[in-house]
Amino acid sequence: ARTALEPFGYYRAEVRVETETGGEGAYRLRVIVDLGEPVRVAEVQVAVRGPGAAEKDMQEIASVFPLHKGDILLHQSYEQAKWALQARAEDRGYRDARYTAHEIRIDETRSHARIALVLETGERYRFGETTIAGAPDYPDAFLRRYLAFAPGEVYSPAKLAETQRNFRNSERFRGVLVTPEETASPDATVPVIV
Repeated sequence: ARTALEPFGYYRAEVRVETETGGEGAYRLRVIVDLGEPVRVAEVQVAVRGPGAAEKDMQEIASVFPLHKGDILLHQSYEQAKWALQARAEDRGYRDARYTAHEIRIDETRSHARIALVLETGERYRFGETTIAGAPDYPDAFLRRYLAFAPGEVYSPAKLAETQRNFRNSERFRGVLVTPEETASPDATVPVIV
């Protein structure tokens, strides 16, 4: 019970368990919980570093981090915001965006927490050449009309998913797999195979 309360900011809950006998082989287990004071956020540092740090879009999402000084520490809010920031970076072409720091330091005796998040964007990628295979009955120009991106555009997982949907919704193919190359080329482009 104590551990289950921690994601909601209660790290000093007191739990007492009572067992009552209700008859032959029957027991009632009573759990009494005193939540105590919640852990509150004392400090929040969210930073974006690297080539994407100057982008307004990235600074905007970092600035609207949902936990502020004085708020109860809610782990779900922290995790969702952390995921959203990285997802935004990846959708803006920063395929290698990773956290160099992601920590919550909790001082249980003082009931406060310090949050530090640093996202390193890495280099911005663009779509490279697209190779389409496995549909020899269709002209290449016909197949390319289903692509949601063009070479040179900013790399985006959302555009890959849209391309996958376009091919599937055409109802012309049994199966479609849109795959970016795992390693990008030296010129920061990502070739795609359909």
